[in-house]
Amino acid sequence: MLNGKSGLFPCLVFFMCVAGCSIDYREGQIAEELEDQLPNIRMVNLRHRVATKDRLIMEMRVRRSESYEAAKKIVLFGVDFHEYGQSGEVTAEGKADMVVYHTDTKNAEIEGNIDIVSHKEEGGIRTQHLYWNDERRFLSASPDEVTEIFDEDGSLFSGRGFEADIKRLIISFLEGVDGNFVTAGEGEETGEEAGTTDGTDGTDGTEE
Repeated sequence: MLNGKSGLFPCLVFFMCVAGCSIDYREGQIAEELEDQLPNIRMVNLRHRVATKDRLIMEMRVRRSESYEAAKKIVLFGVDFHEYGQSGEVTAEGKADMVVYHTDTKNAEIEGNIDIVSHKEEGGIRTQHLYWNDERRFLSASPDEVTEIFDEDGSLFSGRGFEADIKRLIISFLEGVDGNFVTAGEGEETGEEAGTTDGTDGTDGTEE
C-alpha cells in the first residue's frame, strides 16, 4: 500500500477538467423518441478554457464530443488537457483516448493510453482504464491490467488491481506489485523493490 499524492492529485485534476467541460445541452433539441444510442449533439475539435481576467487556468482540447441526454452521459474522444500556474507554467497535463462522463452521478470512465502528470506534485499515472466514483471519491483500474504510478525523481511502482482512496490519499495494488523508490535529490535507487516492502525487511511500503 502506498500513501501519497503523486498518483492521486493529477487524476483528480483531470476529472475536474472533464466535469468543467460538460456543456449544459438544452432538452428538446432533438425528438425525445430517439434511442439512447444516438447522440443529441455531436461536436468536433472542441476547445474548452477556464480563465480569470489576467490568466489562463485550464485548457482542454477534445477531438470529438457526443452528448446523450436520455442516457445522461457525455462521451469525449481524443482528450488532451493542461492546467496552468500563476506564471503561465504548465502545472498538470494529461491525455486519454476516451472519457465517458455521467452527468447525473458525476462518475466517469477513462479509456485508452491514459497518461496524467502533475508537475506541481511531481508525479503521475499511466494505465489503460480508470473508473471514477464521485460519491465515494474512489478511483480504480481494471483488475487484470497493469497501472503505473511514478514521480519525477524516477520512482516508479506498477501492479494490477490499482485502487485509490482520494479522501484518505491511499493508493493500493491487489497483486503483481513491482518497482523501486528513488530518494529525492539523490537520483539513486534505495534498492528496495515494491514486491518486498511488506514490513519484514524494515520498510512499510509507504510513500510520503
